[in-house]
Amino acid sequence: MTARSVLLAPVLLLATLAAGCFGFVGLAHLSAEHRLAERAAGVPLHAQFSLHAGPAALSFARNHADDDEAREFLRGMDGADILVLNTDDGPADAYRKAAAALAARPGWSTIARVHDGGDDAAVLVRLDGERVRELLLVARDGEDLVLAHVEGDLDRAIAAAAADKLARDHGSIVASIQ
Repeated sequence: MTARSVLLAPVLLLATLAAGCFGFVGLAHLSAEHRLAERAAGVPLHAQFSLHAGPAALSFARNHADDDEAREFLRGMDGADILVLNTDDGPADAYRKAAAALAARPGWSTIARVHDGGDDAAVLVRLDGERVRELLLVARDGEDLVLAHVEGDLDRAIAAAAADKLARDHGSIVASIQ
């Protein structure tokens, strides 16, 4: 590694953070969801980790993705936020109550629920007319409750994910759908 690389790396990182490409945002972007989930769960939900990726970071990820499916999935996204919460008191019950409260908000609909062993997930969407503009993933992984919020023109991303899942599960049936 050259001296120039050593000096350039921190400058690029600071420029990226300052431009809002990536950021460790505390609870800023998902604070309303965090408060609602905590009230519904009836137990404290402690923030463990949060991350925000804005349009520039998503564009960078799209341009450096290894495959076409990943690029297609990222194409319509304008921003993404992830918040990992932790509770020591009944994570399964906290997840169910939080997911129900978040889904009950006006304009939000649950499009999928998954239960796999001790893990659970719900995918919620909010429409703008007939277009999916926001997606919220509420998941439980052990003691952690994960909230992932994505904004943008998400119809393409959802269709790409569904087509990928169908292709993996059913192979040739996808050709007739596309």
